[in-house]
Amino acid sequence: VTYKFNDWLSMFGRIGTDYSNQNVEMIRAYYGLNAKEGSYQVENVYRQETNADFLVTARKAISENLTVSGNFGGNIMNKKFASQASNVGRLVVPDVYAIANAKDPATTTYYTSEKEIHSLYGSVSVDFRRQLYLEATGRNDWSSTLPTDNNSYFYPSATASWIFSETFKLNPALFSFGKIRYGIANVGNDTDPYMLSMSYAASPPYQSYPSFRPSSTLPPQNLVNELITSNELGFDLRFFSNRLGLDLTLYKSAAKNQIMNAVISNTSGFSAQTINAGRINNKGIEIVLTGTPVQTTDFSWDITWNWSKNKSEIVELYGDIKSITIFTTYSGVDVVAPIGGAYGTMMATDFVYHENGKPMVDENGVPLRSDVKAVGNIMPDWMSGINNNFRYKSVGFSFLIDAKMGGDIFSQTNSDGFATGVLKSTTGNNPKGNPVRDLVENGGGYLFDGGLEDGTKNDKYLYIDDLRWTGFPTSQWIYDASYVKLREVALSYTLPKKLISKIHLTNAELSVYGRNLAILYSNLPNVDPEVSGRDASLAQQGYEFGSNPSARSTGFRVKLTF
Repeated sequence: VTYKFNDWLSMFGRIGTDYSNQNVEMIRAYYGLNAKEGSYQVENVYRQETNADFLVTARKAISENLTVSGNFGGNIMNKKFASQASNVGRLVVPDVYAIANAKDPATTTYYTSEKEIHSLYGSVSVDFRRQLYLEATGRNDWSSTLPTDNNSYFYPSATASWIFSETFKLNPALFSFGKIRYGIANVGNDTDPYMLSMSYAASPPYQSYPSFRPSSTLPPQNLVNELITSNELGFDLRFFSNRLGLDLTLYKSAAKNQIMNAVISNTSGFSAQTINAGRINNKGIEIVLTGTPVQTTDFSWDITWNWSKNKSEIVELYGDIKSITIFTTYSGVDVVAPIGGAYGTMMATDFVYHENGKPMVDENGVPLRSDVKAVGNIMPDWMSGINNNFRYKSVGFSFLIDAKMGGDIFSQTNSDGFATGVLKSTTGNNPKGNPVRDLVENGGGYLFDGGLEDGTKNDKYLYIDDLRWTGFPTSQWIYDASYVKLREVALSYTLPKKLISKIHLTNAELSVYGRNLAILYSNLPNVDPEVSGRDASLAQQGYEFGSNPSARSTGFRVKLTF
């Protein structure tokens, strides 16, 4: 609902909700390797987010050269989540997947959460001669996930910009537009529901009695909101009647009181504690370059290229803690945030290298391994993308290529694939010409490409089954996560005006598109390097575990404008 009081003051209010309900079945067939009598799980997942907000907006020209505008508003956000699942580990009748077909009592799980944030916010901006702009904003949130004494947090921002091309009346055919901007901003964050006190989760029943277990994470003491303070300097430059453009941004930020779970001694009865952890600094650069190399009456070619780089440093943590474990992989690789180091450092055992660069083996041909040390980092060195858009009369064609360079990932798929013999590297012939899976005494065996301490080449063959789970240091399965992808291709056609005007349309466009079409470059075998954990969750960036293959998508789109 919108109401206009006069020509400079208006107000609107709205309320909306997003709702989803998902039913998931997980089936393991009879006679399988890991479920000889089958298994069945059914889960229902419910999500709902409701927002109600209002905004009062004012814009007033004080004089010919000065315009002041502002707004004031508020929001109530309510988010609900529920998950309920039943699982049976063995089935009575093969191929009948139902809870009623359970050989053993079903195990049930249930989780529900609710979170609410109340917010008030406003902004004031001043426009002087359409050349100088000043803007200040402020927002205050009250979060249900923070302690009552600390659940209110305020975060302001201020920006200033100058369009100097207007001030100096530059020739638009040569220097079309020029703006410099500077901003400083604070952003506050809360946490997930139910982090403040001990919670319990359902466990398998004891005989006929239900059972519950306490959380393994110790609740925090005097938790406060996260606060990120950032400074940004930017330039927006356009040349040759806007045929060439450059948008350059330099930034630095400091994140304080980040909310995370720190690993603690198991003798405490817990494995981790929720804390506010110190300070993390980030600095970086973002570049967007646009151009129109060709532009005629019937044909145009537009290019947009972007590039970004970020560097982080852990400045301080909680108390005398020198490093915080962000997460640990199934195979024991710790991803940490160490003081003086970068967020996402990977700690693992590594090969021991000879001065000639080759990994060393012992007298039996088994690879030597080092103590746990830093072997990589999950964060990329830089990211980039380039989009080309061609148009000839009513036909348009575009394609987008993007890239991530640097950053490492631990692949559980490749580790387990070697151990279970499903990888190509566990098949074929060895240098002797015999099957690598045969016994060593029969001419088979696996020869590791390494050398002895004196530098001589390794010639000891090993029975490959002995290497399955523990033959290599964990760094063997850490890969460079760089990739280049053909992200999107689209072909469109705009219908003639004479045709669509008959049905009272101002524009009609038909298009076909494809997304995530191809991996053009990757150093990670067998897996898409963009996947993380079991999906694309950032919380498990740098760790891949049995991820589903990434999917291409194609579609047809109709866009009508009335």
